[in-house]
Amino acid sequence: MSASEGRQHTRAALLVKANDASNWRFNGLDRLPGLALGGTVGRGVTMTAKVLGFRFSGVSANIKNNGRRDLALVVANEPAVVAAVFTRNLVRAAPVLVAARRCQPGRARAILVNSGNANACTGEAGLAATLTSTAAVARALHIDADEVLPASTGVIGSLLPAELIANAAPALVQALTADGHDAFADAICTTDRWPKIAEATVEGGAALLGIAKGAA
Repeated sequence: MSASEGRQHTRAALLVKANDASNWRFNGLDRLPGLALGGTVGRGVTMTAKVLGFRFSGVSANIKNNGRRDLALVVANEPAVVAAVFTRNLVRAAPVLVAARRCQPGRARAILVNSGNANACTGEAGLAATLTSTAAVARALHIDADEVLPASTGVIGSLLPAELIANAAPALVQALTADGHDAFADAICTTDRWPKIAEATVEGGAALLGIAKGAA
């Protein structure tokens, strides 16, 4: 693939805002080689894709203090190949430091995401909170803590309430289902106006599912 073709394919896969401000869609995704559009995303839109071997959940751990979902989990039934891109900023939050280290072997079993608290600029206490929360979820999953990748989003400078995550871990694991991606997408929202999910299929039957967050 040439550089120009690569840029065209990247542009074709960009999420763009539809005329209806409550929905998002893939623009030109059907023109990508071997891909077929599988749905739209927005408020009240339910996705249909199931990615075999993965389960999702989202619950309230009372991190946000408003009863809304704020803790999300995706789990692979078997160790899965993992790739990630991390900030180069000299100031990196505790979950970034832990996730970057745990990604180095190239495989993981779970991603744990909390919203409402970024656990950034919290020093050694924040690092301990990240390790405590991932350890609690790992115990509930009966896997090694190093197989759990943490991510946090929300208020900067506030220490992550690890005890709330530990208390919610059993319910979070019990809620895992193959079609729980809507709950996952909702749980990672902060100032987002709505959850953001997109799906597509590849020739041969493979399913692609993307979940993102952002303030738009």
